[in-house]
Amino acid sequence: MSNKNYLEIPLINYIPLNSYVSLTSRFRKKLFRILVKKFTIANLAKLVGAHRSSIYDWKKGRVRVPLSKIMRCIELAGITKDRLFNSITSLTALYNAGAIRIKGWKLLLNEELVEWLGLLKGDGYVSRKYVGCTNSSLPVSLFFMRILEKVFGIPKANIEITIEIPPNQRNKDITPLVKLLNTKGYKRIIKRKRNKGKKVLLSSRVNSKVLAQLLRNILKDLHQFINSSPLDVKIAYVRGFGAAEGSPYEVGSVRAISFSNKDLDELLFIKNILHEIGIIRIDNPEQDNKGIYKLKITTQPQLRLFHEIVGFGRNKRRNKKLASILKGYKKILKRVEYRSKYERYSQILNIIKRNKVATAKEIALEINISYTWTSTVSYTHLTLPTN
Repeated sequence: MSNKNYLEIPLINYIPLNSYVSLTSRFRKKLFRILVKKFTIANLAKLVGAHRSSIYDWKKGRVRVPLSKIMRCIELAGITKDRLFNSITSLTALYNAGAIRIKGWKLLLNEELVEWLGLLKGDGYVSRKYVGCTNSSLPVSLFFMRILEKVFGIPKANIEITIEIPPNQRNKDITPLVKLLNTKGYKRIIKRKRNKGKKVLLSSRVNSKVLAQLLRNILKDLHQFINSSPLDVKIAYVRGFGAAEGSPYEVGSVRAISFSNKDLDELLFIKNILHEIGIIRIDNPEQDNKGIYKLKITTQPQLRLFHEIVGFGRNKRRNKKLASILKGYKKILKRVEYRSKYERYSQILNIIKRNKVATAKEIALEINISYTWTSTVSYTHLTLPTN
C-alpha cells in the first residue's frame, strides 16, 4: 500500500476464466516438469479435461493456455494462484485479439485511475467486446486513451478513434486534429459525418473482449471500493464523472451545475460524495420526460466549493465555463472553509447543546457558512452521521 492508503484490487477473482494466458518460460517449464513427474500425458489430459495434443502444445509454449485449464494444472501441481498470476505476461480472449497486460495483475485505486473510472461510468461504455468513450473534449479523450495504454497495456495500434463531424463543419476543418493525433501515435482514425449537433465528437475504443469482461466484473463492486478509499480518491471519481456528465450553466439569474444520467443510483452515489466534501445544498435527482435524472448544485458558496475542490478534471471547457459563471456574481461571498459533513454536523450539535435554541442564521454566523446551507438542516431531528 502507498502512503495515501490507496486500495489495491487483486484481479484474481475478476479476470474471466474463459481468458487465455501467456506464461513466462521459466514458470511454464517448471509447472509441466512437476506435472509430468506426477502424471502421464494421457492421465493429465483426462484430469484437466483437454486433448493430449493440447497438453503437448502448452508444455512447449506453442499456444496460449485457457485460464480455467491452467488453474486446474496448478491445483494438481500444488502451486498457488498468486504464484501463477505473478507469472502471467498477458491475457486475451480466444483468437489472440485485444491482449491486456496489467502490472502485477493488481489495480491500485489512485486518483488518476478512479477519475478514469468516473469518466467511463459517464461517457464511456463496456459492451460484449468493446471498451470506449465518446466526448467532445480532446484532453478528456487523450486521458481516456492514455489510461488504456498505461494501466491495461493496450498498444496505441489497437485503439480506434472515430471523429464525428457536425453538419456545420467540413472534413478539411478537422485536418489539424488528425495530424495532432497522428503525432501522438494514433493511426487508426475514421472520419464520419453526423446529421446533427454542433461539436466535433471524439469516440475512442478498443476491441478487447477480455478487458470488457474484466471491467464489467470490477464495475459491479466499484461503489464499494470507492467508499473504502480516501476522500481524495472519492473526489477524483466525481471529477471524472463530472468531466463526462457534469454541466455548469447560467439561465437568467440561475447559476448551477447539473449532473445528468439515466442511472439514479449513480447520481445518489455522487450526491453522497458531495455531501462528504461539504456540498450539502443539493436537491434530490429529478427525472425529465426522456427518462434522464438530473442532480443540481446551486448557490454561490456550493458552486465555489465545487470549483475549488472538485472541478471537471480534464474537461477544460467546463472548468472555464464554471469560472466565468462565478465571476458573474455581483457580490463575492466569503469563501466557505472546507469541513466534512461529520465536522459540520458536530459544530451545529455543539451550538444547539450550548444555546438550547438557535436559529439557522445564528448558526451560520457562528460557523462561518452561508445561511442557505444551514437552512436546509432539520435541527430538531439532527443526528451525527457515522464516519
